[in-house]
Amino acid sequence: MLTTCVIQPIDMIKVRIQLGQGSAAQVTTTMLKNEGVAAFYKDKRLVLTMEDLSKALRETFKFLDVTKLEKSR
Repeated sequence: MLTTCVIQPIDMIKVRIQLGQGSAAQVTTTMLKNEGVAAFYKDKRLVLTMEDLSKALRETFKFLDVTKLEKSR
């Protein structure tokens, strides 16, 4: 979760640079001036939802693996 909070703003800047909106400094300044801090965390909910789904699947497979081991004994 912490990683997402740190990487998300960097990724938003990177995407806008790729779209040709200027250098990192120009993009950052423009985002802050025109859209505020929230601009750096757009689509964050989607990223966090994907992380939650990933964790749930990982835990499910761990549980199924443990259950399978217990049944084989």
